[in-house]
Amino acid sequence: MHTSRRSVSEAFGLLAGSTASSRTGLRTRHASTWTHSSRSFTTTSPTRDLKEDAKNKLVEEGKKFAKDKVNERLGADETKQQAKNLSSSTSKILFAGLAVAGAAYLLMGGNVHAEEARRPTDSASGPKYSKDQVTLLCLVGPSLSGKTTQAKRLVKRFDKELDDIVSPKSLDELESILATRAKGEKRTSLVVDNFPTTLEDAQRIERELVPIFCFSFYDLPLKDFEKRLAKDDKEKKQKVEQFKKYTKSLEPLVKKYRDQGNIYEISADWESADEVWEQVEAKTEQILELREMGEL
Repeated sequence: MHTSRRSVSEAFGLLAGSTASSRTGLRTRHASTWTHSSRSFTTTSPTRDLKEDAKNKLVEEGKKFAKDKVNERLGADETKQQAKNLSSSTSKILFAGLAVAGAAYLLMGGNVHAEEARRPTDSASGPKYSKDQVTLLCLVGPSLSGKTTQAKRLVKRFDKELDDIVSPKSLDELESILATRAKGEKRTSLVVDNFPTTLEDAQRIERELVPIFCFSFYDLPLKDFEKRLAKDDKEKKQKVEQFKKYTKSLEPLVKKYRDQGNIYEISADWESADEVWEQVEAKTEQILELREMGEL
């Protein structure tokens, strides 16, 4: 029987009290809950309404065109006989007017259909890979938060579960990486260093490439970032501005996946990389164990 996968926060609860959990006692961080959100799709097409309105308008214009032509030919004092004689012409004019309207409608409809074909839709194609084919553990956080250092330790410590570190700068680059690595029946597990960093890129990855397995957010407050800058750093002000810009752009992503539940947060403000590593190792060990259990 199929069992639905859990969120990181729910799954962590299954391993409460384990030795791995005890190593996270350095600092208590709030846990997020994952609510499975169902997507609803509407079958109502605004384009269809537009075309219907256009059709009705063009038909009315055709009728008006035919009526005007008939009035011109008949005149106010035309006899019934003349009207009868012109009935054939009237029919032809009316038919011509409707034909013009119909041709215009079909032409516009064809253009609209062509435009619809060019416009991407959610249902047209799904992601290329599943989580069972590709695991993406995405490390995000500001500069000097230590995520790159911890990424190296991750692939060394979990060499059987994690294949490699990649640092793509764009979706196209990530797609190229997966095209060369995600082959065969073996699952490809990658630590993605500092990508994606915007919610838009994350959503595109999930829509076009693969559902993201989990995010690891390295939380470094501004005051601690400033402490890690050299006192005589001539570019200190510029780096602080870059830090603010980066964290602001990252906020929607963190909020989205925190609400969704597949993100775990690392307190990166410890002075010792070993202290940070204890959190990273314990939490990563848990999510990988739960992945193998089919809970994530």
